[in-house]
Amino acid sequence: MKDMVLKVLRNPITRTKISFKIGSVYIGPSYYRRTESAIENDDIEIKYVNKKNKNIAKYSHTHNRMVLGFKRIDGNLDREPLILHELTHAAHDIRGIPHMRLYAEAAAYIAQQVFFYFQHQSRFDAGETVHFSDKIGRAAWGVSHHARKKGSFVSDAEAKPLFDALRADKLYKNLKKDYEYDGV
Repeated sequence: MKDMVLKVLRNPITRTKISFKIGSVYIGPSYYRRTESAIENDDIEIKYVNKKNKNIAKYSHTHNRMVLGFKRIDGNLDREPLILHELTHAAHDIRGIPHMRLYAEAAAYIAQQVFFYFQHQSRFDAGETVHFSDKIGRAAWGVSHHARKKGSFVSDAEAKPLFDALRADKLYKNLKKDYEYDGV
């Protein structure tokens, strides 16, 4: 499990392509390198939980733990980007800087979709399109094109569709509160 997560962190996409800011939330290669070290040193635990929904992942900043509902990628197109989403939360926890949940989740979803885009860029360049079944995924995909250029800034106006989708989802309550990232 740990090796699977480290593989995502060591992916050239993670190391070179994901670098953007939204609101006060920045994410970039140096953040992921620190996360890689924390996982290598077992400062962040990677744990499997047997759940019906196998495509789940969750990072707990209070326990410094990433929980996955799967043990392998198995050719599933969503799992590596999903791992990166949660690693984005871990990267911010390591720095110990609280972020408003709305921006922290938006940053994680955008990073997830930027990873997905570069993972399959040749297919998209050849004209393939993608259709996400969930509203947040669709909104994040649309917003992610603003973050595909290294060092991009995603404005609130550009992120509005994603903010609206997050606010409408029952999973994301209290988006005005901070994630109290406390360091690892």
